[in-house]
Amino acid sequence: MPQEVSTTAQFPYKAVTFLVVTFPDGSRIQGTGTVVGRNDILTATHMVYDPTAGGWAVDVDVYPGADYNSVRDRFDSQPLAYESVGFRLEAFPSQVHSDGSDDTLTFAESAYDVAIIGLDVAIGDVTGWFGLDSGSDTSTVAYSLGYPANGTGMMLARPRIEREFGYQIYSTYGGRELMGPGSSGGPLYVLRNDQPFLIGVKSSGTSGESNHWADIGFTYDSLILPAMARNDSLQLALITAALVLLAERASSWRAVLAAGALMGLAFLAKQTAA
Repeated sequence: MPQEVSTTAQFPYKAVTFLVVTFPDGSRIQGTGTVVGRNDILTATHMVYDPTAGGWAVDVDVYPGADYNSVRDRFDSQPLAYESVGFRLEAFPSQVHSDGSDDTLTFAESAYDVAIIGLDVAIGDVTGWFGLDSGSDTSTVAYSLGYPANGTGMMLARPRIEREFGYQIYSTYGGRELMGPGSSGGPLYVLRNDQPFLIGVKSSGTSGESNHWADIGFTYDSLILPAMARNDSLQLALITAALVLLAERASSWRAVLAAGALMGLAFLAKQTAA
């Protein structure tokens, strides 16, 4: 049975995020994401794209390691918040909604139910981030985290998972380690030398019967890695904007030297990210 995490301020739990997503029609949904890079969050496509609500999300609020009580619809303690920050979204919405039904997901659609949120802030420098294991294809006991609607906080389960024959997803059936709506986008992970490596993203399930996660190995080369690389430009753009503003206000040689120093830091940050 999923248990509430009491140490959400500690890694790896602080790298799991409560998400509040707003769509063009004004509707909002809540779900889960995982920090997987300096400014990269991995979640589900259906968390950031809804054709019935206007398409792509127009706002994403991120609360890493939040003590959010879904039953009472409140934060039980003051969260670390990233609200109204710049972001970009990448996913495969056409493949996730390929059968024309927007209410349910087939196994084939769940395999693509992976999205990358890029932020213009280095959230990972604060939270740390999960490793990615794109080659874990075996049946095993894993860990899952999320904010299900019937949860009193961040919930941790330990499901026995198996690969679905013919589909790039992980599943668990029956048992007591299931999580429902609200856990969408959450991580399925294993431990390697006591470090968390994410292998799947929560996509769908049937209440009381099953949970299903997209295997990240399926979209690792076509979406996840390229999107994370493109997200590096978000931080560089923010630094560049600050440099331009500083240069415009420069009125002394000291300000010019400061601008030059910042440019050097921007170059180093770019090289590190690469």
